[in-house]
Amino acid sequence: YKSMTSELPKVHLIIATSLDGKVAGKFLFSKENTKPVGEYFKIYKEINPDAYSIGKTSLELYHSKGYKPDLTPFKDTKIDYTDNIATKPEYKMFNVVLDRKGVIAWKKAVTFESMEGFNGAHVIEVLTEKASKPFIAYLKSVGISYIFAGKEEIDLTLALKKLKKHFGIKKLAVCGGSGINGSFYNANLYDELDIIMSPIVGEKEGLPLFGGAKEFRLYKFEEVRQLEHGAIYLKYSKI
Repeated sequence: YKSMTSELPKVHLIIATSLDGKVAGKFLFSKENTKPVGEYFKIYKEINPDAYSIGKTSLELYHSKGYKPDLTPFKDTKIDYTDNIATKPEYKMFNVVLDRKGVIAWKKAVTFESMEGFNGAHVIEVLTEKASKPFIAYLKSVGISYIFAGKEEIDLTLALKKLKKHFGIKKLAVCGGSGINGSFYNANLYDELDIIMSPIVGEKEGLPLFGGAKEFRLYKFEEVRQLEHGAIYLKYSKI
């Protein structure tokens, strides 16, 4: 299968799940699941994406740490809704942040993460015109790239086109949670599903693989592989 258009990066869903298809919940960070979910990072490294995208809740909890900048110095800044391409030649990895209203902030233009494969990524904020001008001006002052993909809702196809055109991104990994997984699913943008399944069942509060999925869709089976610690790797591609 070839991507729907050469204008778009190839989109992988690279995700760790429970046996019952949950992607979030207490089980994910339980001591029983530490080793099985560790197999996720081996598969992620094998696929080797040049950009990743994570849902808002996970970003604020584990990446931006809920950082809220002082926007007062930017309240009178004159700025328009024009893309800001602040990338540099040394940036080899990108953190694509879907931030419709402009609320996820960063202290620096490059992420510093303990998780292998996510460190040293240049932040690209995908915004709509719902984002405030002071927030946009703040991002620009820190050297963060941002692109606009819609007036009120994010147009994922437009965002992907811009990511490839402006940043040369060829392979994007969507890494959860449930909401962002479902958004890409509903837009039918996955070229490949890479699922690492742990031998554990999620609790009832756990969230499903594709939150808000609007229809069923068949994918082509490509591979199954037994991993260590009871985990299984399942690979499917778009038909």
